[in-house]
Amino acid sequence: MIAILDSGSQQSLCSFQAANVLGLKKQDFCATIAGVSGSCFSVRKRVSTEISNGGSFKRKLNFLLVPEITGCVPTQPFDLTNMNLPQNITYADAEFNIPKRIDILLGGEIFYELLKSKQIKLHDNSIILQDSVFGYIVTGSIQNDQSNYYFCNFIQDQVDKNLTKFWDLEAIGIKEESSCDPDDQAMQHFKSSVRFNSGRYEVGFPWKRDKQELNDNFSVAENRAKSLAKRFIQDPTLFKQYVEILKEYESQGIIERVFQTEKPTNRAVFYLPHQAVFRQESLTTKMRIVFDASSHEDGQLALNECICQVRI
Repeated sequence: MIAILDSGSQQSLCSFQAANVLGLKKQDFCATIAGVSGSCFSVRKRVSTEISNGGSFKRKLNFLLVPEITGCVPTQPFDLTNMNLPQNITYADAEFNIPKRIDILLGGEIFYELLKSKQIKLHDNSIILQDSVFGYIVTGSIQNDQSNYYFCNFIQDQVDKNLTKFWDLEAIGIKEESSCDPDDQAMQHFKSSVRFNSGRYEVGFPWKRDKQELNDNFSVAENRAKSLAKRFIQDPTLFKQYVEILKEYESQGIIERVFQTEKPTNRAVFYLPHQAVFRQESLTTKMRIVFDASSHEDGQLALNECICQVRI
């Protein structure tokens, strides 16, 4: 089975066909996936499984189940003769020039954990070989006059238009379509506690589980931070933009500094890993920082699983 990596996707995906072949147990789940040009559809199932490179790297992930992820990649076969590819390295897909069905999409929650620091640039940087836990991934531009067909993937959850700005500013991660009844306690909590204060909406977390069930996810957040730091070393411009956005968030009151000495000792602390998401269609902000509330230790709950998220 072939997988693609997509840092802009907020969730990982798996095709129904792949899940059936692998014999994965399906779980009921509700979410809305939106894509290019506003197209969207509902997801009703997900699976949990472990991915591995056959060596030391292992990671348990949740995958939303979809009928199809994208068309074949690449869209057309191409010749490797004149590419002068290194022969002494291991490729994640040795036949990357041959179109293949894509059954798995690995999204932003795992993307940077898969990448290593080494890159090999060829043909005036038009081709980049990126090292990963699976081997070298080939990316870049291949001149092909036979096709003007391209593909693009991204995921975002459908939210009420009146609160779109609110959600964008908060940048709290995946906003899944809830299985909660709109008339239940969580909805009543929202109606009674929502406030508009200094140009922004505020509301307390509508817990659907006892918050004591939430465990410390420090090691996951630390690994994500280390992966992000490696990326900053490779791309100083990204680092500068990232710092500027964090300073802007802090000045707007979206985030605040919390020092290690302020960490409570009588309960677990949940950390929100973060990453850059690029939106080229945006006229003002091409990059924003998204905080991942779906992060969790293996076998433990994520913050998103403890909070009832309802459609307003």
